[in-house]
Amino acid sequence: MTRTSNGALSKRFGRTVSAGLVAIACITLWWSSLLLPTRTSDPRVGNAMADRPPSLLELNRVLSRADRYLFGLYKPIGPRSAVMSEYYGLPLRVYLNEHRRWLLAGEDSATVSTPYTAFDTERSLVEFRSPGGGSSPRLEVTVAWHAGGSRYTIAIVNARFDATRDTADLYLGDTYLGRLGRHNVGASFRRSFPSADIGQLRSFRYTIRHAGQLARHYFAYRAESKRSAALARVIRRGGFALDYDLAAPIWGAGRRFADQMPFDGSPRGPDAYHDCDARLPRSSRAYPYISKVCAARRAYVWNSHGDTLAAAAQGIHLLNKYGDPARTVENQRFPLGLPIGWDPRSSMPKKVSALSAARDLESTFRNQGAGIPACLSRSYCAFGRASGVRTFQFGALVTLLGYRFGDGVGRSYADAVARIAVDVQIRGDSLVRTQDATYYRPAAVGSFYLNWDRGLRLSLGRSVPARSLARGLYERLDMQPEYRGLIASNAETTLTAYAFLVLYRCERYGVGCHPGALADTTQDGGAS
Repeated sequence: MTRTSNGALSKRFGRTVSAGLVAIACITLWWSSLLLPTRTSDPRVGNAMADRPPSLLELNRVLSRADRYLFGLYKPIGPRSAVMSEYYGLPLRVYLNEHRRWLLAGEDSATVSTPYTAFDTERSLVEFRSPGGGSSPRLEVTVAWHAGGSRYTIAIVNARFDATRDTADLYLGDTYLGRLGRHNVGASFRRSFPSADIGQLRSFRYTIRHAGQLARHYFAYRAESKRSAALARVIRRGGFALDYDLAAPIWGAGRRFADQMPFDGSPRGPDAYHDCDARLPRSSRAYPYISKVCAARRAYVWNSHGDTLAAAAQGIHLLNKYGDPARTVENQRFPLGLPIGWDPRSSMPKKVSALSAARDLESTFRNQGAGIPACLSRSYCAFGRASGVRTFQFGALVTLLGYRFGDGVGRSYADAVARIAVDVQIRGDSLVRTQDATYYRPAAVGSFYLNWDRGLRLSLGRSVPARSLARGLYERLDMQPEYRGLIASNAETTLTAYAFLVLYRCERYGVGCHPGALADTTQDGGAS
């Protein structure tokens, strides 16, 4: 009887183990399907955009329009130093006369909320918290962009001022607007500016990774050597290595660095995420953006191995270094024995080349339909929504493969991405189109959408899908907003688009090729 019972138990246990192994296998395959892009040998572009590549005239117009946007974001912070503001917003600041202290929107002492955004109007609340406690002041702000007009108007009401003795001087960027206090609660301050005058709208926030590094090359390309050197001074004084940044390869720079540079977050030697440790300039007119990466840098670097952005940057980097699309390098894998689908690196091939990276991304492009999706990692890709920086980096990779190294498939994708870039630029009519509405924003003219849907309209959704467990954690790491109005683009996205289109114009038409004078140099034109 005992033998029979033990035999039955053994069989039952065996069936349970088998069922468990099958379940684990199914879960593993499911996770793998989330991480791995669909692979196919079909080389065709997933839409007809490659059939109408932009002309040289179109490219010249697009780049000229972008110059206006980018030049305005350059912000001097001293006689020989400068940073690149993150975007155009509503940079309000106050000087508390009793405390002799500046408070800037977006810093810990101020909160911004926007209850209303319409076609050519925005309303927001900006609350500055005095060291003495309370709102000093709370402002009701209305921006009227005046569609079809030649000016825009900003009206600010002193809605609340709790401090009894203090007063506050109010500024929009560098423009003085008036004095606030408890004595004039309810008072309104109104200023009007020409639509082309957007310099006072550049944000307090700036970044070195990646906008500052990109901007240094941009201004050098535009023969603005003093501006390029001023940016380099801040980069170097902050302890950054020039061009140790995943955005450097798109300008042909950083060749002296290791093959894995776009993924690097190591404390040994240069660090691509050095901004998390750097002491960067902070003043009454500017402060550094603290990236969500810094809260979990190692986890972010680990996840970046599944990110399409780093994959494209590494492909460009390998082409720049070796001039051989088939040259392979080994991937560094995470040293934990995690199941396939849990570790982004475990799903990567043991070796990668520029050509294999491009073929992977081409498959992703076809699945997306109009670009490369925004991803936290391949586990959390937002298909149906393309990312500007990822799409433009991919465009640069296939441009090099197609037009410099003769890969016909790459050429068709390069033409498609160039057409998309032209179509997602905000033109002189100042119209920003989304799925639900159209907005009039003259400050955004010349920029390229941060994200877009399959209809090439600005996507206002989040970069991480709503059902993702990581989404809530990811958003909690964000620095509080400086501006809650409509942000259609930023410096990094537009600088990346510009670098891609310069490269594309050079390789396809032989026009406007940059000499690469800044590439792989340790000098910065006297910026040390």
